Amino acid sequence: IEEKKLNEREKALLEKRFTLPEQQHILVHPSKTAKSGKFDCTTMSLSLLLDYRPEDTKEHSFEVSLFAELFNEMLMRDFGFNIFRALHELPERVKEKDDKKKKD
Repeated sequence: IEEKKLNEREKALLEKRFTLPEQQHILVHPSKTAKSGKFDCTTMSLSLLLDYRPEDTKEHSFEVSLFAELFNEMLMRDFGFNIFRALHELPERVKEKDDKKKKD
């Protein structure tokens, strides 16, 4: 019966893992068998993922790097299109009236 009781450290770890955050997040619960239980998940910004280091050329991080590059290109395309559309929808300036005012 004593073996089934969790110590305080294990309880805190379980509460941390299974308490949902207040804001929307992507939840990751890696398998304990992955990489002999030494699997590590960290939160990184897109700019950190795109900032390559010599140790990032290994195969285990290739998929993440590829996803980061493609996601960055998608964001650039979408934001570029939004800027283009906003500029395209602006009303045209009337140059004739400005030219007449300058002549007078």
